[in-house]
Amino acid sequence: MSASYNLLDLAEKGYAPPKSAPASKAVEEQSVPRPTLLDKHTKELQLLVNRVFLSPRADAPRRLAFASISNSAASGFTCARAARLLARQNAGHVCVLDGNFAEKNLTSFYFPDRVPQSNGRGTFSREHCVPIEDNLWLAGDWVFRDDQGRLLPLVQIQKHLDALAGIFQYLLIDTAALLHSEDAL
Repeated sequence: MSASYNLLDLAEKGYAPPKSAPASKAVEEQSVPRPTLLDKHTKELQLLVNRVFLSPRADAPRRLAFASISNSAASGFTCARAARLLARQNAGHVCVLDGNFAEKNLTSFYFPDRVPQSNGRGTFSREHCVPIEDNLWLAGDWVFRDDQGRLLPLVQIQKHLDALAGIFQYLLIDTAALLHSEDAL
């Protein structure tokens, strides 16, 4: 399994450094584990997933784009973790879309050693996406490229986004950093 995918596991389980043997029981009882930055991020991300996607409101969003101001790797990591939390809590199918066409952070996050091949041909369908877990799929930038690797026209991209929203209950999109690219818009 990839190192970055293992990082997701650690982030969700919470990382605890190995404990050394305490000098006495009194010292052990006094030492309270302090939450790490990753623990706080996971808790806040869980709250976001619960409030936004799993809200009992009928108009709860089903699509969400994650964008950062200058560091697109951070938004990719957050998007991947939110998608994984949502997929594990919900019976609905979740698709995470790598909308960062230049850096492809999500694709390299899930598949650091290779670019996955989708089985999709012809009419747009779930087979254009690559399964990650039971109800979590990745739609890479290939979803928005033609046979020669060129980016599709904006009208075609919108049709593919609508198709993905019809296939999956939830669509989480990672975009390029806003300061460095207009792709997010």
